[in-house]
Amino acid sequence: MALDDFTRRERRKYLGSSDMAAICGLDPYRTAGDVWAEKTGRLGDRDLSNNPAVEVGEAIEPAILDWAEKKIAVPLERAAFFTREHLCANVDGWGPSVPTLVEAKAMGILGHPGYLAAFGDAGSDAVPEHVLIQTHHQIAVLAEGAGLVELAYVAALLGGRGLVLFQIPRNPDLVDAILERGEAFWVQHVERDTPPPEAPSLPILKAMRRDATLAPVLLPRHLLVEWLATKERRKDAEALEEAAETVILHALGDAMEGYVADDPTLGQIKVLRFERRAYEVRAQTITQVRHVKARKER
Repeated sequence: MALDDFTRRERRKYLGSSDMAAICGLDPYRTAGDVWAEKTGRLGDRDLSNNPAVEVGEAIEPAILDWAEKKIAVPLERAAFFTREHLCANVDGWGPSVPTLVEAKAMGILGHPGYLAAFGDAGSDAVPEHVLIQTHHQIAVLAEGAGLVELAYVAALLGGRGLVLFQIPRNPDLVDAILERGEAFWVQHVERDTPPPEAPSLPILKAMRRDATLAPVLLPRHLLVEWLATKERRKDAEALEEAAETVILHALGDAMEGYVADDPTLGQIKVLRFERRAYEVRAQTITQVRHVKARKER
């Protein structure tokens, strides 16, 4: 079995470094509720981590680690997996000769995340908060048997900047806080199967297993009223957008482009056309939430 397959399966039994960032409320993409849903088995075998950005990162990670290995002059093992009680660390680069860990990142290659500006000067420890938490989570896990890492590295390929190496000195207080937070989350929310205050994100809620044999849940009235109201507002907004688009296309006549002469800041209107070839999609479960109107009494 490939190490990637092994760690993907095994890390569901532990809290990983990205899990810890989410538990601390600092992960830009996941919530503490997402972690709870995954660790309590509510997602089954689904792997929701696959997306274009992750695929790009995995593809260029070896090159980033090769570059970092030359920069720090320490031989690195790739994709080493360690555990400590309820925590695990899937370390990108591990140097056992001089306890060294390297976290490889590729950010801003697809899109431009807001936290990209949080990366500071090369050689500093100025990295986004969630990256700092991830790195110290790994330091905490490695300290149990593998080795005490006093200085970790973040090797990052940043959009618009290229390859940059950051140095993260071990912060004992942050390590202790991570160990305490991880233990508390596992006991309170995983072992006791109690959801944290922060709800799972919408994609996770839709992916969660549900039991058709359970009795219907009595919902507070305001929840359904608010949801129906937002659906109506969306319909109104879509109707207004369609009407405005109709007027624009009619004003273009037979042309494919248009612009406003006295205000170039508004940009241009362009009509784009492309052919979409027929294709087959993989089997999947799609979750939709629909409103069923109450029957009128006769």
